[in-house]
Amino acid sequence: MILVWLAIAPVSMMMPRYFKGYWDNPIAGNAAYQAWFVIHVALMLLGVVLSTLGGALVVTEAGADPFSKDLTANPHPVFGLVTMILMYIQVLLVMPWIFGRRR
Repeated sequence: MILVWLAIAPVSMMMPRYFKGYWDNPIAGNAAYQAWFVIHVALMLLGVVLSTLGGALVVTEAGADPFSKDLTANPHPVFGLVTMILMYIQVLLVMPWIFGRRR
């Protein structure tokens, strides 16, 4: 999860910000899928998959035990769960624009 949140997600977020005007060559002859966009989507989906796998590893190792402890001393499980839920909501909200003609 450290690799995802400190490397893959920031690099993916830099693609539209810094490379949108430079990497505009189309992929596979389709002008809607430019190089920066394809790399951005691929890295974001890789981040979602790796975060899900990391969350699954945490749950299998610790179970629901982190939520039974005092969360005021260590709120990391709550922040992690909220972040994962927001990540999935973001993926669901962006799907029509990735595959639609409005892009």
